[in-house]
Amino acid sequence: MLIILNINHFNLDNLRPVFHKGWRPIFESLKVIPFSTMGFESILILTNVMTHPQKAWKAGWIGYSIAMGLYILMVTMVIGCMSVEEVSRLQWPVVSFAQQIEFPGAFLERFEILFIILWTIKIFMTASNYYFYIVTGISQLTQKWNKYICYLPLIILFCLSMYPQNFIEIGNFDKIIGYVGIVVCAAVPSVLLVISMVFHRTEKTDGKQ
Repeated sequence: MLIILNINHFNLDNLRPVFHKGWRPIFESLKVIPFSTMGFESILILTNVMTHPQKAWKAGWIGYSIAMGLYILMVTMVIGCMSVEEVSRLQWPVVSFAQQIEFPGAFLERFEILFIILWTIKIFMTASNYYFYIVTGISQLTQKWNKYICYLPLIILFCLSMYPQNFIEIGNFDKIIGYVGIVVCAAVPSVLLVISMVFHRTEKTDGKQ
């Protein structure tokens, strides 16, 4: 809806010139890409509880491709409608992007309120999923599942949430969490995969299954 309702503000000149500063700014911008692509680790966790886990990768890539396509389209539309200079000065460009929508007759003047409501629901869904992963991981490590273990991560999360006091600290804290998330969600599973492949190959060589 944001893209369709803002199509009349799109200006192709805001996207040009392309590569006018060479490839270096493109490569420098890649360091923020992993923060937006977090979420693929859900496939690794949910595969364990699927009825047909062999179909997990196909379904995961389809869903991930749809999300990445919408991300790319949204970034293109925001820059095309607002220009790079304006977007670089905004804290939340997509909210300002939603504020540009105008309905004839002032039927709905604050369209961004609907967007913020849906965004809040999305944040809650994401946070609840990750909290479920944390509780499930703790229960598997301790071999226990009781009604009190789900409250254990709340203490740590509450202490962490009290640390940032302004938008600058929130941004820096978000970067740290992003880098830690990349290591935990990408590096650790990769190492475990290599270890499992080595042990699996050793078992086959010894004739044990």
